[in-house]
Amino acid sequence: MSKTVKYDVLREHEGDRFYRKGESRELKADEAKQLVGLGVLAEHDPDRWKNTKSSTALQAVESRKTEIDKLIEVEDQRLADARKTADEALEAIEDEVAKAKADADNETLGITQAVADAKAKADEDLKEIEAMVDKARTDAAAEIDKVKAEVEKVKAEPKVANKAEQVPSNKAG
Repeated sequence: MSKTVKYDVLREHEGDRFYRKGESRELKADEAKQLVGLGVLAEHDPDRWKNTKSSTALQAVESRKTEIDKLIEVEDQRLADARKTADEALEAIEDEVAKAKADADNETLGITQAVADAKAKADEDLKEIEAMVDKARTDAAAEIDKVKAEVEKVKAEPKVANKAEQVPSNKAG
């Protein structure tokens, strides 16, 4: 089992947590070998940061502030882009809704006109049927009156008891 060794962080990196330049990190030698080779870590030297400690801390703060400002700028741009996309989507939806409403209004007008036309045709047809019924009733009443007149005429003629009493007709028959 390899023993734990203290190292100085030369470059910021992500390990079991985020390490900043100038911090110390304890790690097993075999695990640190690659990071030492990449120049991310170096064996601990207490004098390494002695003269640069205060300026390094200030630089770290300034560096972090710059980094955060850049992140905020990126996020502000992402937010602006998202708002623009949302506004465009909302505008497109509002346009589609307006178009659908106009189409529905046109369809309603068409249906209303079709219903009005059908009602007018039905009223015309009803008047024609009523006229035909009235004419049929008038014609039937006239026919009934003719039949009644003929029946009355026949009833008014004297009844002949037998054939001999009938008035001869000059008609060939």
